[in-house]
Amino acid sequence: MPYLALRTNKTLTLSQEVELKTTVGKLITVFPGESVDTFMIHIEDNQLIYFKGQEANCMMITLYLKGHYTDEQKEQFKSTLEDQVKEELIFLTIADKQNIEVDEDGFNEFVDNYVSTSQYGSDADAVYSYFGNGDKKDGKSYLENAYRINKAVSYVVEKANVTENASEDAAEETTEAE
Repeated sequence: MPYLALRTNKTLTLSQEVELKTTVGKLITVFPGESVDTFMIHIEDNQLIYFKGQEANCMMITLYLKGHYTDEQKEQFKSTLEDQVKEELIFLTIADKQNIEVDEDGFNEFVDNYVSTSQYGSDADAVYSYFGNGDKKDGKSYLENAYRINKAVSYVVEKANVTENASEDAAEETTEAE
């Protein structure tokens, strides 16, 4: 049985913990024969973590595997998990700080997009079950977080101030001067 321990010095909300659990539940299938039903996850927040003698702003991820898995499978799991955890926590933090909430109409439209692809199920409950690895409540919570993440991404894009790269301009001026 795979066992994953996540430790961070951040305070996680319940929705962030559910998001982590659901994300890992989907990723664990990279290992043949493994599923949400065959792994254990332990999440600890508010931990003191030091790196080079200084308190670090980080998350430690420890994965224990029993079985014969390829280095490629292990690396795929590790890199995908790291990328998703960073992205989800960053954008959920932005959503929290900007008070981005789930509005019923927007969320229903968001879920309807999943239903309309029919890849995930024929109705909202089937979609919730799919994304919750069989648990509709977890699936709905996961999708609510995904909706908030999408809204946070839109917020960041809307507020982005795109400027020209000064170093590229300087390189062009140098080339022209030669």
